[in-house]
Amino acid sequence: MNEVDLRDLIASASRLQTKWKAMGFEFCFIGGLAVQHWGEPRQTDAIDETLWTQFGNERPDINRLLYDLVGRILDADQFALINRVLLSQDANGVDVDVSLAAFPFERELIGRAEEQLFRGVNLLICGASDLIIL
Repeated sequence: MNEVDLRDLIASASRLQTKWKAMGFEFCFIGGLAVQHWGEPRQTDAIDETLWTQFGNERPDINRLLYDLVGRILDADQFALINRVLLSQDANGVDVDVSLAAFPFERELIGRAEEQLFRGVNLLICGASDLIIL
């Protein structure tokens, strides 16, 4: 992992959120950014996000994501198909881990997510109770 300033993570998350909303993706931020919003500050070096794909419909979404992201590992698209997580980086070198959601709970989690003011930026963050379950 790279040592990344939290401001860089937030800026990258905001840029990705704008693009993904325009592309019609259903998603929300989970992981370190959500923990920092709902809980105690902690070190995080990546953006963690969950994206609704459904089973069997992952390939087109992975391809669309890879327009703005680059795989962090060899054959990141194949890894994502098998493991349901795209290990990637944005153009600024910020690590972005995209979980490919397909279970009803994940659909509901994304549906319950709301934009939260996080360090001066509105980000679509999962709810606190969903974060605990994750």
